[in-house]
Amino acid sequence: MATDSPDPSGVGRHMLTLARALPDGWRARVVFPDHEAGRALAVQGRGLGVMAATVADGRWRHALTGADIVHVHAGIGWEGHGLAGETSAPVVRTEHLPWLITCPRQREDYARMVATLDAVITVSRAAADSWRPMLATMRGPRLPMACIPNGIDAGPPPHPPDRADQPPTILCVARFTPQKNHRTLVAAMARLVRTHPRAWLRLAGGGPEQDRIRARAARHGLAVDFLGPRNDVPALMADADLLVLPSTFEGLPLVVLEAMAHGLPVVATRIGGVTEALGPDHPWLVPPADPRALARSLASAIDDAAARAATALSQRARYDAFYTATRMGEDTARLYAAVLRGQRQRTSGHDHDTSGLHRRGGHRPPAFRRPGTDARRADRGDRRP
Repeated sequence: MATDSPDPSGVGRHMLTLARALPDGWRARVVFPDHEAGRALAVQGRGLGVMAATVADGRWRHALTGADIVHVHAGIGWEGHGLAGETSAPVVRTEHLPWLITCPRQREDYARMVATLDAVITVSRAAADSWRPMLATMRGPRLPMACIPNGIDAGPPPHPPDRADQPPTILCVARFTPQKNHRTLVAAMARLVRTHPRAWLRLAGGGPEQDRIRARAARHGLAVDFLGPRNDVPALMADADLLVLPSTFEGLPLVVLEAMAHGLPVVATRIGGVTEALGPDHPWLVPPADPRALARSLASAIDDAAARAATALSQRARYDAFYTATRMGEDTARLYAAVLRGQRQRTSGHDHDTSGLHRRGGHRPPAFRRPGTDARRADRGDRRP
């Protein structure tokens, strides 16, 4: 598993989780760029028992040598283009965000790269819906595309802490980038404190917009705790009443899955994989970039302890049913096996048979469709949300 992302963050954590979740018979080696974030992830991976290392510029071919299959992870569509050309092994690529490429030159670069792949994975159905029509227009073989939602490894649900008499604490775990849209959150908090003056916002993460958001919060006179990058997110969640995620777009954010697993109710924007994870009937989904609606949902959640408790139970049930690391590992291993079968058949002089991609089994089989065709695979009868 490889990424050349300049800031792997959630992508890197996903790769480590997936490496540990693959079923018996598979062995994963995970490689990151040799920069500060990559080195930290490699150390974290080795502490978890994962074969993890960093790769200096110009050494990718050596790092990928010996792999039976290479799984490239791209945080955004223009990352990882050179990695497929550094190996003779079959290549699978996971797109962790929706299709975002608008530059014609970047689109052409992507089309040239994708012609060398053996399969594409998206991490949510909404993301798949954005990638599918774009892949269908690109030259070359029609690629198998799998929707394999993210999963995380969490233990049993924690006992809810007693937060009586504590100020309402709202936690946001996200990098300070335009995508995460902290500006809307600050504007919503400025409205919320008019009716809930004790409400306290805690922001975990780093990123290029942090100073701007800090200045904006100060102008509003808000009580905001800037925590910086943290490795103790479960502990932060245990000391909060709500998780808020005001993003403008997402694939399927790991922090939402973590909140679901840890019993922390979520207030978030009604976008893509967030809605898929929480369910369309989740009570606190709001339009992106709407501080008034976000403030109303935060107030509603703060004021209704019974609804928070019920939502926490519902979220945990959805996590257990659909978003475990075990399910993700099994789905991914089935895709690997199908790709390797296709490679053997091609070298034997036969057409690429992708029938193996449609086999069911395990917890929750991925949804496959071949871009460029009109026929969707029937998904009736399975347990997807």
